[in-house]
Amino acid sequence: MNPRFVDQNALRTNQAVIIAFLLIGFIFDLVGLVYFTAFAMLVGTLFSAPAFKPIYQYLVQPLGIAKPEVMQDDPNAHRFAQFIGGLFLLAGSTFLYYGLSLPGWTLTFVVIGLASINLLTGFCVGCFFYFQLGKIGFFKTANQSPE
Repeated sequence: MNPRFVDQNALRTNQAVIIAFLLIGFIFDLVGLVYFTAFAMLVGTLFSAPAFKPIYQYLVQPLGIAKPEVMQDDPNAHRFAQFIGGLFLLAGSTFLYYGLSLPGWTLTFVVIGLASINLLTGFCVGCFFYFQLGKIGFFKTANQSPE
């Protein structure tokens, strides 16, 4: 197995920004901010980076708020979690656009809740599902041994 590494503080910053943007979107009824967050998460997934990595690189690190905390981890698990979160937000913001507030904000708060769990406890629910799907052969995960 080829070890991979992930900067945990980049992930934490990403989660904090996602939570902040979505809460601001909810408080001020800014559906565009929910769409923007979904778009950033999906684009970040395509480019294999946390959605708001530039905030971490160009603001958080230079100001000394956090420095890299690189640990062995599977970046694909975090990419999968970000992708699923982005899909939830895309669906939620679409509901909101069409005036369906309850399902729209419910999906948005699912993402807020899961990002909060990850930020506060370090447990990534999306990563957990990624590894569970890997165990049943849905796709190859880094923690599987070659056959």
